[in-house]
Amino acid sequence: MRLLLGIILILITSCSEIFKTELPPIKDCTGDSDICSYADSIQPIFNMYCTKCHGSQGGLDLTSYSGLLAGGQNGETIDEINFSNSLLLLRITDENYPMPPPYEDEMLDDIYTTMIAKWIQAGAINN
Repeated sequence: MRLLLGIILILITSCSEIFKTELPPIKDCTGDSDICSYADSIQPIFNMYCTKCHGSQGGLDLTSYSGLLAGGQNGETIDEINFSNSLLLLRITDENYPMPPPYEDEMLDDIYTTMIAKWIQAGAINN
């Protein structure tokens, strides 16, 4: 009996390690001299809050930089002439119809909204 319990414990521990998926940490870039990196700050935010609905199944694809730039059915996500008019920024700051919707998931933290806005204002580069 002890042997069976030991084997079960080993299997549970092994399986939980095999199937554990950890998101990469989100690098804070809110400091005045910080530069927001797409790879280290922005994509991890998208992975945590957005790609569940805005993945590669059509519509807006936020799983990659190229998907982000391709835009969605509502047009381009980044306005390269007037960055503050970017659809992505407008949607995540819209008080009436916020993204992500409050009934779907956890709301986007204000710090992350600030980081995305800062990244867009700096040119929304793939860095």
